[in-house]
Parts: sequence; structure tokens; C-alpha cells
Amino acid sequence: AVYGFSVECGTGVEFDNCIAFGNLATSGDCHGFNFSAGSGGNANKPMIRNSKALSNEGSSDVYGFKLVASSYALLEGCDASNQSTTNTAGSSYGFYSSGGTANTFKLCNANNNQAGTNSGTAAGFILTGGEFHSNILESESSSNYGNGGTGYGIFLSTTTACTIQKNKLYVNNGTTGGYGILDNNS
Repeated sequence: AVYGFSVECGTGVEFDNCIAFGNLATSGDCHGFNFSAGSGGNANKPMIRNSKALSNEGSSDVYGFKLVASSYALLEGCDASNQSTTNTAGSSYGFYSSGGTANTFKLCNANNNQAGTNSGTAAGFILTGGEFHSNILESESSSNYGNGGTGYGIFLSTTTACTIQKNKLYVNNGTTGGYGILDNNS
């Protein structure tokens, strides 16, 4: 995997006006910004403001901003655009958060993220893996293209009590479908 910025097991880390641009993973996933709990630790309370993950590319899945088991994160005024994968079945995400609690994405943009040509997912924002009480507020997600798969502005899967409010979602599509927002919880 390739990382522009990566924090594992850190609390209260702050990024302001940082750019992860043009990172290329010729083998595996590519991450612009990565925050993960690691084994036995945590990646809680990161504050990321006015930062950008732009034009990152991977041979598997690609993430602009990725949070795994991170809680109380604030991403404000951030941009995750033009992530793409060279894997025909790969997925591409602007903002991805899994298994966290009370993470907030506010005034963020996720545009033109592209999945693989045969299948895969392109999502501006995805909350998944038991995400709890997280928020996507006053953000924009457009032109996320699933190519051979599905494009989403906002995709919720296995989440609880998340707030989605005052967002602009348009022209998110793919060969198998496109959604402004899809809540896939059952």
C-alpha cells in the first residue's frame, strides 16, 4: 500500500492545509490520508482542516481520506477528488469511515472519483462497518463514477444513528446504477 499521510495509534493529531497529491500504488491500495486504530491502539480525535487528497491512483482500492476504528474525528473544508483505480474490479472513495464513532465531515467535497471498468464502487462518502453517530454535513459529492459498477454520492452500510444534513449530491452514476444517497442498512 502507498500512503500520502498515515497515522496509526495517535490521539489528537492535527492536519491543516495539507495535500496528498498524485500518490501512485503500482501494487495494492492507495491512501491520500489514512487514520487507523492499529493493533490495540486508537486513532481518536484527529482534526483535519482545509486539506486535500487529489488524483491518487492505485492498482486495487483507492481512498482520499480513510478512517478505520477512529472516533471523534473532524474533517472540515477538505477535498477528496479524482481518486482512481487501475484494477478493473477496484473501488475508489473520497471519504471512507468504518467502525468509528461520532466522526464529522463538514463542508467537504468529493468529486470525480472513479472505480474499475468491470465492477467496483465509486463513492464520494461511505460510512460502513458499524459506524455509529457520525455526521456528513453541508458537503458536496458529485460525478463519482462507478464505471462498470455503481456510483454513490453518500453510501451508508451497517451504520447506526448517523446524521446526513444539508448536502449537495448530483451526477453520481455507474453502469449498474447511481445514487445520490443510499442507506443500505437492514
